[in-house]
Amino acid sequence: MVGWSENPHWGYRGDINGTWGNTTDYGVYAEALVPALNSYGFQGDVFYGGVDTLKASIDAGSPTLVWLGFFGDQSIYPTTADGVTYQVTAGMHVEVAYGYDEGGVYLSNVGNGSYVYYDWATFTSYWDVMDQMALAVHW
Repeated sequence: MVGWSENPHWGYRGDINGTWGNTTDYGVYAEALVPALNSYGFQGDVFYGGVDTLKASIDAGSPTLVWLGFFGDQSIYPTTADGVTYQVTAGMHVEVAYGYDEGGVYLSNVGNGSYVYYDWATFTSYWDVMDQMALAVHW
């Protein structure tokens, strides 16, 4: 449903069965997931940044995908043939934010089925690497 593209804003970059953590077999960004969500009767709202926006999304009952840079900022900025520059970052991973408290945020790591909790400082250090990219899912 998502399709393929060198630019992860447009489709899946690389081999979905490839090795995690690199920038070749990479993944997909929020914008490319919205049409697939819509086709299944969901609504996806992409936003960049803001802990308050993330909290509001969770408060509204929306599971919210967040893109995190676990290796720190190791971003590179390739350019497509038509001149569009985009970011890819080694160690990028997506988790689902589903709750928070004063101290931090609760997430589901869909890669291994675990639940994690990050204090706000740790979470935002990972989230900042990916420009605080997020996708709220509504039904």
